[in-house]
Amino acid sequence: MDRETFESLTPEEQAKIFSETPLTEKSELILLAHEPGRLTQGLSAEELYLMTRDLDREEKAEILRLAGTDQLAFMADMDCWQGDQIAGAQFVGWLGTLLEADESAVLRWMHHSDYEAIIAGFQKFASVLKPDWETNVDEIVGDQPYFTLDRMYYILVAEENFETVKRVIEVLYENDRPRYFALLEGVLGEMDYEMEEDAYSNRERRLADRGFPDFETAVRALIPLDLEGFRNFPKKEKTTDARETAEEGGRPAAPRYLVLSASHRLFLDDALLALEEGPDSLREGVFEELAWLCNKMIVCGGMDFTSQEKVRRAVDRVRSLVSLGLELLSGGDLSKASEILSERWVEAVFRYALSELHPLRDRVRALIRSEWKGEAEIFFSFLEPPYEFIFRGLAEKTPLCFDENASDSLYHHREFAGRQDLERARWSVEQIETMHRFIRRRSPSIFSNILRSAGLGGAEETLMSLCGNLLVRFGAGAKLSMDPVSEEQLDFFLREAFQDRILKADVRERFLESLIDAEEKTLMLPFWGLVFQKVQEQLSRLTPGRAVEGELLTCIRIQRSAAEVPPHVVADSGQEAQPSPRKRAARNKKRRSENG
Repeated sequence: MDRETFESLTPEEQAKIFSETPLTEKSELILLAHEPGRLTQGLSAEELYLMTRDLDREEKAEILRLAGTDQLAFMADMDCWQGDQIAGAQFVGWLGTLLEADESAVLRWMHHSDYEAIIAGFQKFASVLKPDWETNVDEIVGDQPYFTLDRMYYILVAEENFETVKRVIEVLYENDRPRYFALLEGVLGEMDYEMEEDAYSNRERRLADRGFPDFETAVRALIPLDLEGFRNFPKKEKTTDARETAEEGGRPAAPRYLVLSASHRLFLDDALLALEEGPDSLREGVFEELAWLCNKMIVCGGMDFTSQEKVRRAVDRVRSLVSLGLELLSGGDLSKASEILSERWVEAVFRYALSELHPLRDRVRALIRSEWKGEAEIFFSFLEPPYEFIFRGLAEKTPLCFDENASDSLYHHREFAGRQDLERARWSVEQIETMHRFIRRRSPSIFSNILRSAGLGGAEETLMSLCGNLLVRFGAGAKLSMDPVSEEQLDFFLREAFQDRILKADVRERFLESLIDAEEKTLMLPFWGLVFQKVQEQLSRLTPGRAVEGELLTCIRIQRSAAEVPPHVVADSGQEAQPSPRKRAARNKKRRSENG
């Protein structure tokens, strides 16, 4: 909507458009609205903070001039702290932004803030002297910048903060003399560490009232709850409308951005839509639960409000896992899902979803310990994509789902969001577990050999190359093993197993019939289909009878004579040296760090 059209609307019409506008575009509409204060104060404190986070100081000050005291308090709690300590430079920056808004914003915030936070904040960058009347102050302070408004209190402050601090104290002196005296006496006489400890405790209580508990409380939401535990978990006793709670002076209403920032439709969204047929208080109560659960995930992530993207990750986790748990518990029945949301706590549904994911994570980690001696990076490299990416996600503390369309993640990860995601992951784990047993039966020492050669920096085998070797040997009528193939065996395979550069169907069928157990065929067919596809893609480019550049192939390994091995190649590897998995692990770690 263009500027002229929006300005021509009534305040009610503008408010409706504003409520439906993405958070990133709301600040512009506020400045065009007939009632900007109404729109600003209608936002939750979390929404307002995220909306103004990346604005320049002038734009941010314009919005803060319209903000309510609760909103200012939350923004100060976010801007002025690093961990459990007040950050002096950030505190001064906050004061400067309030001054740029107007003096009334400074006074409103100072009146609303707790005594301990203000004293502890000023003690970070200012000190106060109250000398006897006959004392020569210049002799005491030397070259330090200072000022006095009443020749009773002398405020010492660094030059870079001087003008901001002086103007804030002047505002207090001119408008609130008792608070002026209380501030300077506090900075002069209070113990700084006691003030900061008390201020931090007060901040924690304020954040808890907004649904941001302490870390120990928040992390309990990540404890899995199995089906029996879910059934025994206490049911809701009463659903309270978040808006009514706010109007009655209770805890603040839930931030709406937590449920409006959905990037794709989930089963949860359909279940929430079905709740519209019931009382408004029920649906609003569920929205409130979702918001508080999102806040817990934000706390678990380090209370990081530095960008909308970081908050969105917490929102996505809650939405996706609640949707997964709801779909599993209801069997995909929307009426049952709505009943669950009506009677059960959202957090219990979330924790049930975790109980379905954690066993997959534990199976992956157990496989890494038992077969790969804990060398996860070597294991992941051995798998190759897409299984590498699938298993990297499953090995995370809270498992992530592989999705090739998830382009904003280095390994194409997103949250698990539905039954199909879970079923695909289970199949993948079973396939790789089965392949480890399959390989070990044919070559008991192969994983130890790969670990040993990887540690020496030699070339590494991959799951696909082992399977490709076996397929070529089978098609060439050679001794079945997963060892590298000879050029003669490869040449025979190209002549006999391909027709018009397509791997013959009867070769595939005979291979599966001969080597794959009947009871595992359904499970393993997709895996071997991927092997066949890669072998066909790479080997169909080759011409029988011509020399093969083996290093250009990844689906098989080719034996090389000692005379062909260059000096820089590990003598017993039979392949050109490549970066070891340990080096690849370090490189991958660096890549992940660079990609956030």
